[in-house]
Amino acid sequence: MFKIARMLLVLVFVVSPWANAADDIDWKQHYYNNWYPTDPELLHQSRQFIDNMLPDHSVHSLLTLSLDARNKVVYATLIYLRSAAMLQPNADHSSYARLVIDLAITLQKPIAEAEGYYFITLDRVARQQSFNKGDQYLKRALNLLSSAKYTEDDTLSHILLTRLYILTGQLNLEQHHYINAIESAETALIFSESSAIPQLKINAMFILGEGQFGLRQYDLAIKAFYDALNFASNDDYPSLRAKAMQLIGMVYKQQGKTENAIEHLQLAAADFQALGYTAPLAITLRTLADIYKINGNYHQAMVIYLNALEYERELNRAMGVAITSASISDVYRVLGNQTLANEYLVDAEKLFRILKNEMGLLRIRLMKAQMLSLKGQIDEALITVEDVAAIIEDQPNSEFFAETQTVLIDLYQRSGQFEKANTLLNNKLKAMTQRLSFSLDQRLSQIQSIHTQETLQSEISKLQLDIEESENNVKQYINYATWLFVIIVLSIGSILGLRRKLQLQRNDLNQAIHSSTHHPMSDLQNASVMYKTLDREIKQIQRLQENWYASGADINQPKGIQIIVVRIPTLHTIHEQLGMDSGSKMEMKFGNFLKSRFPEERIFQPRDDVIAIVAESSALLRSAEQVIDTLAGFSPQGLSTQSHLSMALINYPFLPKNSKAVDVNLVGEILLLGLSVASNIASREQADAWIGLEAIDAIPISLFQSNPRDNTLLAIEQGLIKVFSNFEKNKIHWPEQSFGASGVSKESENS
Repeated sequence: MFKIARMLLVLVFVVSPWANAADDIDWKQHYYNNWYPTDPELLHQSRQFIDNMLPDHSVHSLLTLSLDARNKVVYATLIYLRSAAMLQPNADHSSYARLVIDLAITLQKPIAEAEGYYFITLDRVARQQSFNKGDQYLKRALNLLSSAKYTEDDTLSHILLTRLYILTGQLNLEQHHYINAIESAETALIFSESSAIPQLKINAMFILGEGQFGLRQYDLAIKAFYDALNFASNDDYPSLRAKAMQLIGMVYKQQGKTENAIEHLQLAAADFQALGYTAPLAITLRTLADIYKINGNYHQAMVIYLNALEYERELNRAMGVAITSASISDVYRVLGNQTLANEYLVDAEKLFRILKNEMGLLRIRLMKAQMLSLKGQIDEALITVEDVAAIIEDQPNSEFFAETQTVLIDLYQRSGQFEKANTLLNNKLKAMTQRLSFSLDQRLSQIQSIHTQETLQSEISKLQLDIEESENNVKQYINYATWLFVIIVLSIGSILGLRRKLQLQRNDLNQAIHSSTHHPMSDLQNASVMYKTLDREIKQIQRLQENWYASGADINQPKGIQIIVVRIPTLHTIHEQLGMDSGSKMEMKFGNFLKSRFPEERIFQPRDDVIAIVAESSALLRSAEQVIDTLAGFSPQGLSTQSHLSMALINYPFLPKNSKAVDVNLVGEILLLGLSVASNIASREQADAWIGLEAIDAIPISLFQSNPRDNTLLAIEQGLIKVFSNFEKNKIHWPEQSFGASGVSKESENS
């Protein structure tokens, strides 16, 4: 009992003040003024506040909050995400970013919504997830900012635009799109001028330098990194200063300036270690070890690699562990310890397979081939390296390509295939000459020495001779092509003999294709064609809407489509009433009737008793009445028309803010739900019935990410989806939600 009382006292005097302190914080002020928060207490307070307000981060609990509470939560969540990006960069914060997006949509805050997409992308980049998906999120954020009519301070949008372009550049670097990365960095530098945040300019300079580094423009890269170093030193940002040192060291490494590279990397490692930044420390140590390995100091390299491996394991970064283990294996191979080399190689291969990293697995194959060559198994090693070289032949400028070619040349020489080795050596020499020519051409205008200019011109003349030699080779290939053309002409006679047979087969194939895409009785297009047509048109609308937002979303909004499904019970019983032969003729007649009233390519029969129509977007009430009046015009003699029509229809885009949240499958779910309810009304009331659904602007996107049927019902209940019908709302009964909603029938709006 005494222990319980003491625990209650702890809760009263410790937990409550902390919770109250979080409630008292002015989150909006932090949101506007604190872009790079590094206070751990603020991180914990913001998370505590969010989890108290929304324990499960669900849309359902979000809808219960007041307007003031939603505003506080969105600001607190953004402060948490900014803090986590600084203090916990490798953790998964995507649920909080999605929460921001949902809140921002309901509050109509496009800048906050854009920042939510920024943090989702940042999270994917940090954890090496799909870059294409991250690119889509960034484009969505940029579209939001470019189309929003700002009521807030322009500085806020410029700061966020700068961060978005910096992250876009980082994403381009990850995908080796170096020119795009440079363009993003230059745009970020322009936007950063209007803010008083030095970190933005420094990070943009990092992206600029890394893009130039990827293009092998080392002089420009090192200038950008030194500029960043000067800004970081002047404004006293130790972590950014350490990163600048690290990047400068990497450039010196590529230039072969070993002493300068080691000096800067050691300074960067010391700074990262003092700051407790383990992740960049591990990368810096691995780069430092690479330099020692290249220069033959294998024992020193081994010590540093092992330290880097410990840090990577501490961070639980599978990619870092795999890369470092592979490097350690390579050093052990050179030192002659094949047992340990194989042990680390196996560990690296397992991790690369788990990560599905194809380039890492190719490196492992190359290293295995080198081990085989040490055992004297030259032929097996050669087969492996040739396979690797064939896979990466489209990457002639990469370091791995050059490394593979070097190993291949060595194996050709050891196997006595000197002609192949000589060919590869010549190709390697030409590639090196071309790279040298590119660099020389760029710098020629900057060199003042006449002697140096003459030397460079001499090199260019040699390259021109190589080009002329290549042109001669091309002429020889043209002669070969001429002979091939003669052979083709002689073959035309036999080809003509097959033409008639192929024409007959083509006719049969066309008939088979038509049968597979049309209903056998009505000759209307079937469900598979309907699905493909809807999928194609929906994706086209999504692209048009994105382009419209990107252009400012002012005028000429792209037109949408209207999708209508109608259940006609008569079609289900037509053969029972008239017999098989007459019923089939009547159904064909009905198909022709529909084709005469609607464009043939826009009418479908996905099921015997259901037709679907795709039309231009228009008012739901008018469309429903027109379709019912049109179908009433088909009333042939001898056919009972006692049953009544039921119909469901929506306009697409269904979500005005984000068309991509509702795809073709979700459209089908929504329409089937509406058709089911309309069918029940028609059966119960013995009259034609229709249901139209329309989402409001502020509906949260995440409602449609899971359980689409239940969440559609929830949105109808909450008023987030309007319901239109030709029946009063008390006549419309919605099914229960499977996640435990009450069994009370939902009511709709009467049109």
